Amino acid sequence: MSRIKLSLVIPMYNVENYIVECINSIKSQITEEVEVIIVDDGSTDNSKKVLDDIILNLPKIKSNQFKVLSQKNQGQSVARNTALDIAIGSYVAFVDSDDILPENYFKQVVEIIDTYQPDVICCEAERFLRKPNDTNFRIYLSDQEGYVENTQEVKQRIFNQHNWYPWLYIFKREVFADKRFIPGIYFEDIIFMTDVIIRARNLYFSKMVSYYYRSNAESSLRAVNLSNIKKQKLSYEFVINYSYEKILSNKLYAITYIYCLADYITDSVNKFNMKPLQVMKNYFPLRDLENRVDLNLIQRQGYHNFYQHGFIFIGWIWLHHKLKKQKMAS
Repeated sequence: MSRIKLSLVIPMYNVENYIVECINSIKSQITEEVEVIIVDDGSTDNSKKVLDDIILNLPKIKSNQFKVLSQKNQGQSVARNTALDIAIGSYVAFVDSDDILPENYFKQVVEIIDTYQPDVICCEAERFLRKPNDTNFRIYLSDQEGYVENTQEVKQRIFNQHNWYPWLYIFKREVFADKRFIPGIYFEDIIFMTDVIIRARNLYFSKMVSYYYRSNAESSLRAVNLSNIKKQKLSYEFVINYSYEKILSNKLYAITYIYCLADYITDSVNKFNMKPLQVMKNYFPLRDLENRVDLNLIQRQGYHNFYQHGFIFIGWIWLHHKLKKQKMAS
């Protein structure tokens, strides 16, 4: 039986300015119970060299816990899947290569694993601009703390939070042994995470801040060009249609379907600068034409209103966007 309790999966691409901070937050606390799998996804900058220099200068007892792989650029999903294919830890956690772990992360996580053996550990995270003490926003999944059975009510609360960042969760590997991230799309986290949470039998809600994520203006999702907009549009439609079909197997997917559809409409106006008629054309075939959605599951009133008055919502979003642009131009 492997002595590795936690596999830390890190996809890396063009983060030469950030990878040092990320690895420093790991190397200072790593133990023999943790393996770190870093997959360089064809970086074109000095990320790989910077990483190799860091690991080369570590004591052997620590450097042995790092596995570094390289592949041609295929995207974050394929990089994560590559790491998952070789992970041997009882649990798996994901880290983005420009983010940072807090002190005592491994110690606290291993204590939870040893004590409760939950299928999933649900953590809290803080967003920062330059340094972890420069935080300005916290993400969490529940006000409660401790071990709980993953009832339909608990799942409903998590689905309504709509926080599907993989780094917000730590998974028992056997829970998703056959699950992988879908390559070639954005929002693949939503599909992966919703499926895992549906499967999980029990959870542990931790109130510790277990992750610092960087507010990064260079994120691929923030890029505005025709190719990127097309990919975001197709990705939204893929996730929306996937969630809609999954309602037939579990009605909680209706929550994800509505939230993603509303996000798609909002981004179509605010980010993609589409005219109302084009947005309506895209929205029309994605509506709940088979009445699968149970609105009682959705906790936020704004999404109730969107579901019931989608076309009015589009007009309101477009008018708000137009007035905002006029105000900025004046």
